[in-house]
Amino acid sequence: MKLTVLGSGSTGNAVLLVANGTRVLVDAGLSSRETARRMALMGEDFWPYGLESNRHTLETFVRYMYEQGLIPKPMTIETLFPDSTQRTFRV
Repeated sequence: MKLTVLGSGSTGNAVLLVANGTRVLVDAGLSSRETARRMALMGEDFWPYGLESNRHTLETFVRYMYEQGLIPKPMTIETLFPDSTQRTFRV
């Protein structure tokens, strides 16, 4: 199951739930136009799971740490995560 919070606050709330090909939008106050705008902006997988889905971001993060002197040498992403955590899990 994937859960994407499209809005939460005094102006309105909306959550998109996706599970097994079924999509459910729980809306409490956002206009249809605003909901559509936020869904187009965030997509269905705004916070992707897994090493491969986040590889570019993680490699950039490691490069910045090296360039800023926070780590002594560049390292691969695989060295940061044990094998058991490199598989993708979904809630």
